[in-house]
Amino acid sequence: MRFGTWLVSILFVFGPFFRLQAGETDFFRECVDCSVTELDSFFNETKTPYESFKLLHSRGSKGPAVLFHGLGDSPYYMKDIAELYFRNGYDVYSTLVEGHGNTPEQLNSIHYAKWNAQAEAIISGLSARYRDQVLVAGFSNGGLISTVASLNPNIKSKIKSLLLLSPAFGLKPSVQIKFKIFQGFERLVQFLNVSVLNSYLEKLLTLKVRTNLCENCKGPVRYNDIPLNAPAQLLKNAAVLKRTSTIEIPTVMVLTSDDKTISLNSALGTFRKLFSGEKNLIWIQGNDPKTAVIPKNIPADQMTVIHSAEIISHVLQLRTQGLARPEEANMKVFDGVAAKVESLLLKKASSMCVSFYMQL
Repeated sequence: MRFGTWLVSILFVFGPFFRLQAGETDFFRECVDCSVTELDSFFNETKTPYESFKLLHSRGSKGPAVLFHGLGDSPYYMKDIAELYFRNGYDVYSTLVEGHGNTPEQLNSIHYAKWNAQAEAIISGLSARYRDQVLVAGFSNGGLISTVASLNPNIKSKIKSLLLLSPAFGLKPSVQIKFKIFQGFERLVQFLNVSVLNSYLEKLLTLKVRTNLCENCKGPVRYNDIPLNAPAQLLKNAAVLKRTSTIEIPTVMVLTSDDKTISLNSALGTFRKLFSGEKNLIWIQGNDPKTAVIPKNIPADQMTVIHSAEIISHVLQLRTQGLARPEEANMKVFDGVAAKVESLLLKKASSMCVSFYMQL
């Protein structure tokens, strides 16, 4: 019994060290040389948001690709993008982002620097292991994290390309107004220091989001609520982009006119000003007259427009309806986006040089 207690103590103290030495991606659940049917089974048996996963080729891999999911989501949300990269010959690592994986309360204490440090460590580790550059893709907050990582002088040379799906470079004004109201109330409660109000504050400062819709999965695939500290940290991280130089890494950004979560103006402004290398915007235009119109200040040779009769808000990285509401299912649109991503990034990746759900 004493030996068991001693061993547990040793692992608790030195576990992070062993994990660092082995490489974080060594702990990802893996599927090697999986067929389409095997991938479906692999994804549906996921225990996410508790597990990262990797799709590997036993031989002949074109190199590594890493995916970062959105706020409150899990690696499972990137499954269709993961399959797209894997089908094109890449080893794919879908990462569980810091602050996710146990309880939403973890996000109460998360700081955006942890997100950035994790992304940089994984990209650097994969680049060293494969002796190659890494294809990086991120959805929403994952897109922001991917972009910030690419600004690090020690990391940018290790990135071959960026795929940014609805990157959260800013949030809708209505969402930011909510934050200001809640932050003001938080200061008042802290000033009064009343325990009853503090208890009420904890419930108030939590965003309720759509519950898990993956009926075949054996575990939850996202949080049901998100502490407001998480999107607050997102906004602080996004502010970093305003104080930086340009990015020359080949980049594809995907946006939808129906997005009700991120600020499209921030995303478009960042696309124009921050990315100075080879770049392309894939714009999905819906039929709703209340949504944004096709951008007119993006050169034609830098933009691809895909028209859709479907309503696609902030789930455009999904091919099937598995995690989307019926009105957000976007099978045809995903296939169009996937074909364009293949032609812009995956088919030509070997010759490149370095120079997509949260309802608030």
